[in-house]
Formats: sequence, C-alpha cells, structure tokens
Amino acid sequence: MGADADIAVLRLRRGDLGFVDSNGARMAGAQKLEAELTVRTGRVVWDLNGITRNDWRKLPPDYGFQGDDSWDATIHHEVIPGR
Repeated sequence: MGADADIAVLRLRRGDLGFVDSNGARMAGAQKLEAELTVRTGRVVWDLNGITRNDWRKLPPDYGFQGDDSWDATIHHEVIPGR
C-alpha cells in the first residue's frame, strides 16, 4: 500500500495497417496494439489522443495553455508572468 503505480492503457486498432520487419520491409496487418496512455509514478507521461485533457469546447473563450511543461512535448512556449 502507498506505492506509486505505473499503468499502460492500450487500444486495439483494426484496419489496413502496416508494420516494418527487422530488415526494413513492410508487412501488412489487420490489427495492432497502440499505447494510448502511460502513467508513471502517478503522473501522465504519454497521452496519444488527449484523453486526459479538457475539451476545448468546455473551456472559457480565453483559456490559456493546457498540459504540463514537465512532460508535455506538444507545447513549447515562453512562460508569461501572470498567465
């Protein structure tokens, strides 16, 4: 009890998919597992489709930066005082 959790949420994707083998050739496939979300020691470190984010339609019109600069590679901005 009291230990931080590491969690991976996977999604089964189906369709006309491609893979690359160890020699660099393409292989066709019909399904694959994709990493949707990864939580490491209780913090989100990967969020492929933004499932942990607020929906922009539910935020006020003047909403500011979303995400966490300590891990979120999708935002690169200058910190503006008072924002």
